[in-house]
Amino acid sequence: MVKRALDLWWVKRPHLFMSNRTVKIALWNKDPRCHWCKRPTILTNLPYIKGSPDPRMATIDHVVSRYHAQRWVKKQPREKRRVLACYECNHNRSTQETLNIPREEIMKRSQGFSLSPKGKPKIIKPVATIDEALKKLNSSK
Repeated sequence: MVKRALDLWWVKRPHLFMSNRTVKIALWNKDPRCHWCKRPTILTNLPYIKGSPDPRMATIDHVVSRYHAQRWVKKQPREKRRVLACYECNHNRSTQETLNIPREEIMKRSQGFSLSPKGKPKIIKPVATIDEALKKLNSSK
């Protein structure tokens, strides 16, 4: 009975278990153009990149910046948070947003999430509103 319920849960929400590669392929099959510059992207299957990546290589880009508190709010139904972008646009957007924010602000905002087991993220699960996210990120604990 429990196994069947889990099976049904999986069928209704397969996107929750998609790898980045699977997401990238799904986005590329839907539209192989970069979300930002509209140039065709190149889908690669390289485990790692030697040297400089192709500027048109397909990547997954987050619409909401990693520094913005909205990133920690539960997404709305049908809300698009990840898009297909060429490496050049993805890299340039990331670089520009990082350069335009003071280091202290970057450190403050980046506390919402940590890949390090030693890190102490302030937000582990998405919250309901942006006010809730800001309150948690601005708390001293």
